[in-house]
Order: sequence, then C-alpha cells, then structure tokens
Amino acid sequence: MRSCAIAVLCSFAAAAQELPKPAPPAESQVVRPAVQCQSAPEYPQEELAGRRSGTVLLRVGLSPLGELTSVAVVEPLSPAFDAAALRAVRGCAFTGATKDGVAVSAQLEIGIRFEPPPLPARIEGVVVEGRGQPVAGATVSTPGGSALSDAKGAFSLQLELSEKETVVVTVVKAKVGAEVFEETLLPGEQRQVRYALVDRSLSATVSVTRVLPRVPDPNREPVVGKYVLGRADIDRTPGSMEDVSRAIATLPGVVADPDLLATFTVRGGAADETIDYLDGVPLSNPFHLGGFASIYNPMLITSAEFYAGATPPRYQSSLSGALDVAYATGDTRQLHLEADLSMQTAKVAAQIPTGVEGLSVTAAFRRSFFELYFGALRAAHLLSSDYVAPDIGEYFGRVFWSVGAHRLTLTYVRATDGFSFLLKPGEKPLFGSTGGLQLSNVLQLGLLTDRISIGAAELTLTAAVTHDASHTTIESQTLVARNVAQLDLLGRADLSLPVGRGRVAGGLQFSHRRYDFRGQVSDARGIAPWAAFPLVETGQGNVNISSNAPNNEPAAYAEALLRPAPLLSAEVGARLQLPSASRSAVYSARAALAYDLPTHGVLKFEAGLATQLPANVLLFDPGYGNPDLLPERSRQMVLALEQPLPIEALLRVEAFSKWLDRLAVNPDTAAGAQSAGYLSRGSGAAKGVDLLLAGRTHSLSYGVSAGLLFTDRKNPLASGRATYPTAWDQRFSVSTSASYVPADLWLLSARATFHTGRPYTPVTGFVRDDANQRYLPVFGETNSARYASFFEASARAERRFTLGSVKLAWYAEVLNLTNATNIFALTYDSGDYAAHVEPAPGSFNHLPIRPFLGVRGEY
Repeated sequence: MRSCAIAVLCSFAAAAQELPKPAPPAESQVVRPAVQCQSAPEYPQEELAGRRSGTVLLRVGLSPLGELTSVAVVEPLSPAFDAAALRAVRGCAFTGATKDGVAVSAQLEIGIRFEPPPLPARIEGVVVEGRGQPVAGATVSTPGGSALSDAKGAFSLQLELSEKETVVVTVVKAKVGAEVFEETLLPGEQRQVRYALVDRSLSATVSVTRVLPRVPDPNREPVVGKYVLGRADIDRTPGSMEDVSRAIATLPGVVADPDLLATFTVRGGAADETIDYLDGVPLSNPFHLGGFASIYNPMLITSAEFYAGATPPRYQSSLSGALDVAYATGDTRQLHLEADLSMQTAKVAAQIPTGVEGLSVTAAFRRSFFELYFGALRAAHLLSSDYVAPDIGEYFGRVFWSVGAHRLTLTYVRATDGFSFLLKPGEKPLFGSTGGLQLSNVLQLGLLTDRISIGAAELTLTAAVTHDASHTTIESQTLVARNVAQLDLLGRADLSLPVGRGRVAGGLQFSHRRYDFRGQVSDARGIAPWAAFPLVETGQGNVNISSNAPNNEPAAYAEALLRPAPLLSAEVGARLQLPSASRSAVYSARAALAYDLPTHGVLKFEAGLATQLPANVLLFDPGYGNPDLLPERSRQMVLALEQPLPIEALLRVEAFSKWLDRLAVNPDTAAGAQSAGYLSRGSGAAKGVDLLLAGRTHSLSYGVSAGLLFTDRKNPLASGRATYPTAWDQRFSVSTSASYVPADLWLLSARATFHTGRPYTPVTGFVRDDANQRYLPVFGETNSARYASFFEASARAERRFTLGSVKLAWYAEVLNLTNATNIFALTYDSGDYAAHVEPAPGSFNHLPIRPFLGVRGEY
C-alpha cells in the first residue's frame, strides 16, 4: 500500500563550527543537504479503514558526513502515520551540507504526505452455460489475475486500478465454451455480472461472436429504463440511416416515425419533454431541420445512454427522460483514420498523436449530398416533388491532453443545415404551402472539460458556450419570416467518489441563456394544446414577436448509491434549479431499490418527481403568452424485472405509471384565447408496460421490444372535448430485429417496426370565407380520429475485408422493403372558390422503398 510523498518542506540550518578565522570572504558559499528515497513509504494498515490523508512534518539532524543523527516529529498526524514517517526517513540516503567548501552539520525539515491508496475494484458474478446452468471450474481471468468458479458458478476478482479503465475478461471452461467480455470500471467499483458461455469447442475462433452483440447482463444497480447503445448498435440497426436517434426509436417505451423523422417520444411524453446532452452539455436543439436527423456524428460516438424512467439528478430536470451522448476523447498514441461514404453522406475522422506525451488531436466532418440521392429517387419515380433534399453538415475538432491527474479536452462543434423549396408552376404544394419554404440553421458549441483524478474520486470541471441561429421563411396565404438566435453559457463542477460498496456524487452548475426572437409565428393561442391537424389552410393569422428573454439559472444536485444489505441496493438523489425566467423553482427527486433474486434476476422499484419549464419560450412572452406560468410537473413510479433466461437471453419487463399536472393550456377558440391566454391548469396521465427480450445463439442475435401505452391529457379551458389523447399517442408498438453471421466476414441484419396510428383532429367540412375568397375547414372533436397503423421493415448486408493494413467493409440496405404506404398526414388542396369546388383530400406519405449503399475504411 504505497501512496505517499517525501519532500523538503521548510528550513535548512548549518550548525556553527570552531574553525580557523581567516579574512572573511565577500560572501559565504553554502551547499544545502540533499535527500534521496528509493520508494514511497507504506500507508499504515491501521489507517486503511478511515482512509485519512495528511502530512507528517519531521526535523532531521545530519552530521558533516551526511549521517542521520536525530529525527523528531514536529507536526504529528497520528501514532501510526508518525511511525510510518519515521521508518520511511530512516531508509533514505542523505548528502551532507557544506559551508565555504567545508562539511558542516545541519538540520532540515521534511514533510511526508500520506494519501489513501485507491480502493480495489471488484468483479463478482456467476458463470453459466447456454441453458443457464452454473459452470463449476471455469477460469475467469484478467491481465491482473484469475479465479475459478465454484460449484454454484460463482467467482470473485479483485483489480487494482488507479483510474477508470476498460478490462478484458476471458472466461474458459473445457468442453463447455469460451467467451471474452469487456468491463469498464472505476477504482473501488463493485460490479455484479453474469457470464454465459457459448456452446462451442475451445479451438473455435471468437471473431464471429464478437461481431454480434453479447446478451447484456441484468443491470443490478437500482436504475430502470436505462439503455446504453454504442456505434456498433447503430450500424446493426437497419433503417437507422446512421442516426443514433433512429436506433433509440426501436427501444421499449419509445415511439417514432423513423422512416421520415429522427424525433421520438417516450412513455406518453412529448418530444421536447426529453432532454439531450452531448459530452455533458445540454442541447435544446439536437436535430437538423427540426427533426430530420440528429446532429450526433455516429463516427465519433462511444456511448449513448438513454433513460426512459425518472431522470437521474445529474441531468437537468425533465418530465420524460434523457439522452446522453459521449464522443471519443481522442486519446491516442498512434494515427487512426476512418472514412465512410454512403449514398447520402460522406464522413471522415482522424485521431492524430502530436509527438508530445499525452497530447493528441481529433478532427472529423460529416457532409450530406441528399440532393443527389433524392434526385435519383425522383428520376426513378420513387419520390414526388413533395420531398425536398436537405443540406446538412457537421464539423468537429478536439484537442486532448493527459498531464498528471488531469485529462483535458478542448472541443469545437459546428452543425449546419438548410433547404430551399420554391414551388414551380404545376407542382404539387409542399406540406400545404402554396409558395415555398426556406430553412437554415447554424449550431456552434465550444467546450472545455477537465477530468481530475483525486485518489479514487473524480472531479469534472466543464465550461461551454453554445450559439444556435436559425432563419425560416414560409410563403403561403401570408408570408411568415423569422430569425431566432439562442446563446447558452454553462459552467459546472461534478464530483464522484466511491464510498464502501457504493458511491456518492454531487455537483454545482450555473447557466445563462439569451433567447432572441424576431419575426412572426402562426397564432396558436386559439388552438387546442396537444392537437394534431391535417395539412390544410386554416386561415389563422400571424403574430409579430420581438422577444429577448434572458434566463440565469444556478443549480445543484446530489445522488448516492447505497448497499444496505448484500442483496439489496438503493439509490437516492435530488436536484434544484432556480431559473430567473420563472417565479418557481425547478426540481427533481428520485429514489430506487434493486433486489437480487435467487434466479439471478433483479427486481426493481423506482419513484420520481420532476418539473420542467415549457419548452416553447414564447409561452412566457408577455405579448404572446403568460410570464407567470409554472413549471410543468410529473410524478412516476416504475416496477421492473430483469431476468436472464436459460437460453442465453435476457428478459426485461417494466410497468410504469405517470401523473402530470400544472401543464400549460389555453382555450381552443380564438375568442377564448384573447380572454384567458395560457394557464398552468392542464393535467394528464400515462400508464403502460414495456418489454425487452434480447438473446443470441452462436451465429444469430435477436431482439424484441414492445410497449403498451394508455395516455391522455386534460384541458379544463376547452370549449368542447376536454380530455383526449395527445398527437404522439400510439397505444401499441413493437420492433423486432435479428443479426446473422453466416461466416466471419459477413453480417446480415433485418428489422421490422409496427405501431398503431397517431391521433388527429378530423376535418368534417368546409365553409366559404367570402372576405378572403377561400374555403376554411370545420374541425371535429380534438384528436378523435387516428391514422392507419405504421409498418416499416428494412434489411442490411455487410461484408468485411482487408487490404494491407486497411480494414474495409461495404454495406447495403433496403429501407421500407415492403414499400408500405404509411401516411404522415392528410392533406387538402386549396379547392376552387370561384367554381364552388371544396378542397380535395390527399395524403403526405412517409418515404417509399429505397436503397442505401456505402463503403467504409479504417486505418
């Protein structure tokens, strides 16, 4: 146990000598004594339980020959520390002092610093064979040691780690199987695992199975609704179109229309009730073009943690979950290049060592050429002019420097997008627009992060600035144009440290936001909240907005993982935010329990409370909304079971209930909106069951995720129907996937997604607007009709090969391979007012069958 330091701290004094007295020199020449110690002293065993740190100050006397003549404790720490310091000093070598070239006796003070050694990490678990039976005598090994499983398949491994590290664990049992696993551990962390051996001979290679995802172990920590995706999961999800958000759309509790949009909703919540993070920085606009694609570059993603349950307090308070995307740090000692060219984008990334110890640089870009892809589809008559090719680009630079206990990253991200559609004579209108549509957006993010290792603890300091500017022009019956700019400044400090078999964490944050809106919006103050409508000219007017809304928000959080009993763990935490834009605090609290079952499964319970300001900033604008709106609030409870099955599979079932109140609502008539405006009087509820089954055999992996959801919301200001489903309500959803490896270099995948149709407010007829020479729709009850069910299936094939030192692969997908005609929204043309012809119905559909090809290389 060596974690100490010896240093000359204070003074040195040469002792007086009886020497001949020649003429005094102009200035005495003094050489200080020196000390050399071969190793750091032992940390006292008696102090390990308390894990104290401190310094023992000693005064050392030296003879003219540099021999130790006396040692005294000047500033003690404890008897054990004092004794260890004395033992350490007596083992050091000293060089005596001289004065004017003559050896003299001397005294000096030495400080010995004691820091507790890092807590060992531990991996505990069981080894089972394919049918779930325990395997005795299996060898479980890491580079630091090994262990044998007992008669019940149980084993325990201890690892000495000085910082967060990914450890390769090899599990071998003759005539049963062999597998390789990876565990990322912190010093002091206790990890519960279940390792399943694939039934194959030990001489078989593991390259085939490493292409497929391994069956996840039950997460034994008290957290529910958590899913972790990596880049390989995105690649293995046909139809994801290289987008992590579309891959998340296949998870339980998540519903989306990924064939056209990357936005998604979680357990009955709206899309803007989920908060997004990139490397610890919250993003209010993580999508290109309002939802066409996310801004996350898949080539840079190391992990994407998604929470569908109560959001952990380290994240900003939200009603329906969080997505936390982490990019690669760029820490590298050798050049690494990667390029990917597909039918819609080109991506390049480079990790470059600089030659300076611990210093490296990462650069990456992604650029679309949808105009060519969509142009080819239109030429093949697969698309009409309704579909516009957007233009998106992302540019990334990062400098990483590891020095001492610090791991510094300096990052710049720039994401751009836009498209311009002008209607030509004879062309069909786009989204009901009679003229054209122009959009553009530029997001810039600057980020400085310092991760500091302090023994077994880690302190993370973050400073970030985000600027998001957009321009929109819509040419319809009236012209709508607006410019929106948002500036966010963020500073935060997070501390995490292990305590016994658990951990505690906490942090402070301060953010400043300035939201500048100049232009027009459609006047939605007389439209029912959460309503969906067909694409039809409604005649609603526009409102001029000029808003510059600043918001300063300090925040603090704390959370702790506790293990009160060997089979029981608990997690509690809370967060408090004080936004200046609201007269009320924003807060969240979460408590959860996990109990290990005799079946190797885990039973969990979670309860959460959270508030969130309405995402639409204009609702607080004095001229348009109500500055006195309260933060919206949700309460939720989840009961979950994670159970490994005796077929190398994992079953996860979660039943949840969510209650919402203080929702921002408005009357559903123009006259009522002018009198009452927005009030915090809405409520809602959501309940359902989510299911995940993930399994595999030697060459096949499969997964099924399904969700049953019942949700509605209530608007007490409504003139008619007050309680109704939301626009994003889908009662039943299911997604199935499979990946097959017929040989080492091939990977075949398929996916199918189904969900019941979204609700909408039907058009029951039209009335003539003589003043404006047009037809206006008459709507039925709010969200009383539903679109047809959605179905989409895709397939993917990938072939890997090498060319010298370059790893290559080509891949091909067929998206919507059944060519299902899924309706995104009903549409109505403008009709012919003069000829008394009412607007005719039509539909704007999701994308039809289409190919997707690409090639990538890695050096």
